[in-house]
Amino acid sequence: MGSTSTSSEFHWEAEAVKAKYILWPVGRALARFVPQALFLFAISFIIFRMIVVLHNIRSLHNAGSIFRTADAVGIEKIYLCGITPAPIDRFDTPRGQFVKVSLGAEKNVVWEKVSSAPALLKKLKKDGYTIFAIEQDKHAVPYYGVKLKGTFPRESGIALVLGNEIKGLPSSILRHADKILEIPMVGKMVRHADHPKHLRREIRTKESLNVGVAFGVVVFHLINSRPVTRDL
Repeated sequence: MGSTSTSSEFHWEAEAVKAKYILWPVGRALARFVPQALFLFAISFIIFRMIVVLHNIRSLHNAGSIFRTADAVGIEKIYLCGITPAPIDRFDTPRGQFVKVSLGAEKNVVWEKVSSAPALLKKLKKDGYTIFAIEQDKHAVPYYGVKLKGTFPRESGIALVLGNEIKGLPSSILRHADKILEIPMVGKMVRHADHPKHLRREIRTKESLNVGVAFGVVVFHLINSRPVTRDL
């Protein structure tokens, strides 16, 4: 199951950086007088939390890429659902294709294998998370129209959900989403008259970004829309 964390020093540095922006200017003063463990426990209720749910991602490269980006933005945890590959195989051996792309990010980001994504999302909602699914759907809204400040009542945590490279996210998962976010496509391929989107053929083609790229676009937008980073 599970995964991993870095050294206590790494986590202290990461949390200290977050504390600087959230509790500034009091955070630094508190850190001097309050024991480290107690201080981190206290600010854990204030720090913005974001986790990722990957449903049936098939590519080791894509999964590794998402881990690398998740580490870069400070994602708290990644849930690997269905066939989504873990960084290690059943013999606890690192998967070569995965770590070649993740570059060690799996050592810094906590992860967990989960069999049922719908059951997990139900639990996350109970725990107070707002669910954002990244998918092309008739109910989807452009990702850049979503701001975290005051948008949803459960902003103590955000769960970003991404799906299979070909099939995307099924309705059994989308129904749990508070918002479905999409990245509008305006390239020549989508606008071409012979594109299946215009001919209404039952054919799926390249009308979206790679799942790892899409994750990067959306997660950096959400991180930058947080009130605590807006004035930096």
